[in-house]
Amino acid sequence: MTLIDTKYFKEYREILGFTNQNGVKAFFAAKDIVPTVDYNYIDLLNDRLLKIVTKINDLVVEDIKVEDLDLFCDENIKTVFNKLKTHNIIVRLNNQGRRPEGVYFSWMRGFVISSYF
Repeated sequence: MTLIDTKYFKEYREILGFTNQNGVKAFFAAKDIVPTVDYNYIDLLNDRLLKIVTKINDLVVEDIKVEDLDLFCDENIKTVFNKLKTHNIIVRLNNQGRRPEGVYFSWMRGFVISSYF
């Protein structure tokens, strides 16, 4: 019977091609794989932002309605999204492990609503 001790685990790691415990842990937990940003999902989120703004514009009093809603959405959703994407900012968005798409949507929703009012 073989005893399982630290020497055994070290040999096991080396056979797997790792020099330390953290490397093995990251490998088996797939922590070393960085997910890509799902831009198709972001397109759907941007569509939702457009719908939110449209619904808000439909229900507010005439004094604060946006006259050219298409222009407003182009400037505050599409243009901002394109700048964030062009400058690789979206891929860096995170908040305690949240996916960039979720952080993007939360931030954009706040930005668009504050821009509207």
